[in-house]
Amino acid sequence: MIQDLLSHMIQQQQNQANRSVEDPSDHFLKLVMMMRNLGFRKFKGNPNTVLADAWIKELETHFEMIRCPEEFRRPVAVNFLEEDARAWWDSVVPRYRYQTISWDIFKREFEQKYFPPESRDRLENQFLRLEQGNDDELAMARRFFNGLRPDIKGRLHAVTYRSVAEVEERAVSVEEAIETEKEITAQEKKKEPVQ
Repeated sequence: MIQDLLSHMIQQQQNQANRSVEDPSDHFLKLVMMMRNLGFRKFKGNPNTVLADAWIKELETHFEMIRCPEEFRRPVAVNFLEEDARAWWDSVVPRYRYQTISWDIFKREFEQKYFPPESRDRLENQFLRLEQGNDDELAMARRFFNGLRPDIKGRLHAVTYRSVAEVEERAVSVEEAIETEKEITAQEKKKEPVQ
């Protein structure tokens, strides 16, 4: 009887210990859902280097917020790729056939594709030209504004900007809104009945 009682208690402890260890796929799904709940958007492969750099930085910020373990960062990031970006990633994977692809490898490959050194150098030089000029902040903001894409500039005309940071912040917001509008329009076209 004591033997049976001890066996039963040991079995219960083992069952409880087994339940406390979370299944890796459950943990992965929980992390993805947390990212979605935070409003993290998918990356489609936009060739705009500023948006690509902003996406990867936002991704890392979210990883810190949800305390995403290193071993889940690459799979979670891949989950947030779609369209051209997903096709690009699918073409990268075979090159690492005999190697585990870590978060660092993913990030290096992403930056080589979407924020190559040439683009980084070009943007840095543009910034230095802005910074080295004898212009005041208002003149630099006007020059930055004039260099924007016409569709973005058209939506920013109504406001006077006092700094490059203000123009940049607003331009990124407008660019994101334009992309969202394009997505909504595409989805609405898919829903229209064929006649």
